[in-house]
Amino acid sequence: MISARNYAAQAADGIIKTASLFKDYPKKEFDIKVLEHISALTKVAIHFAIPDCGKIFDDKLKGLSGVQVRLPFSAITVEYFVSKDKTIFDEGSEVYSPRRVCLAVENKVKDIIAFRERTGADLGFLSKIEDEFAISFSVMYETRSSWKLSPVTWVMPTTWEYYPSDSMAGPLLATKNEGGISGGAVISMPGVFDLLCKAHGAEKTALDAIAYDMHHEINAVMELCEALTCTNVSAKILQDSATESVNAKRARKGKVPIYETRILTIEVPGVAQGSGGKIGDRGAPRQHLRRGHIRRLPDSRKIWVNSCVVGSLKNGRIDKSYSISH
Repeated sequence: MISARNYAAQAADGIIKTASLFKDYPKKEFDIKVLEHISALTKVAIHFAIPDCGKIFDDKLKGLSGVQVRLPFSAITVEYFVSKDKTIFDEGSEVYSPRRVCLAVENKVKDIIAFRERTGADLGFLSKIEDEFAISFSVMYETRSSWKLSPVTWVMPTTWEYYPSDSMAGPLLATKNEGGISGGAVISMPGVFDLLCKAHGAEKTALDAIAYDMHHEINAVMELCEALTCTNVSAKILQDSATESVNAKRARKGKVPIYETRILTIEVPGVAQGSGGKIGDRGAPRQHLRRGHIRRLPDSRKIWVNSCVVGSLKNGRIDKSYSISH
């Protein structure tokens, strides 16, 4: 199920409102400029909504193995809703964040270095691949009815499997259900980050904790890119943008604009019943739901195989629940 509706617009507006609540502290002005920059990028990005809890394949990104990851557009947002169900809710999380938005922006590495060096960021891990592309991930999330921006940006080379990080945080650690993603953590809001360092007791501890917090949202973007490598997957409009006059009227009433939002569409038939006959050299197993997955064809193309019911009902039935949306 896809519950997310217009989260990107809420986040772009919300992080600016959060900035107005900042108390005086060193680097406050710089942090506010970063919030304004991310808000502006979010407004012009192409927006995608994905199934609740951010899961599309949940296959440890196998469909991207050996593949250069490129965004479908130069700047996108991926938004989704997270249930408070403890079987899905982030492990170890102290604060419930129901609404999540990840802004992903693709640029030449040399342009990222030129921009980030003005902030004093350490981008040494990118120095050998200046002519290649990298993706910057910025995470926005709602807690206690207010939107916040992570003070750390994750920068990942599009050749994502081949450049292990030598940054302070190391490779982006993943949960038991997700694979690792190379790259490096870049402190984008030094004022907020300094406050978190005091709370965590050490800079590296704070950076590790924030990097871990970001992995779920980054993985959601990666799974979207994985799905779009399939020849039978396309992006269709879920929600049209409101007209300029309607959005102007909404602004006068203090409401956020309505953005055009897209969803993934699989060009395959719906759930099919298996025949219950022989499978390979063995009898049909008990009837069960086969999870949607990527299949590689002999000509190297990839397709999304939708979830389906397979096996024989007379041999019994296995009931499973998957967070996959069709």
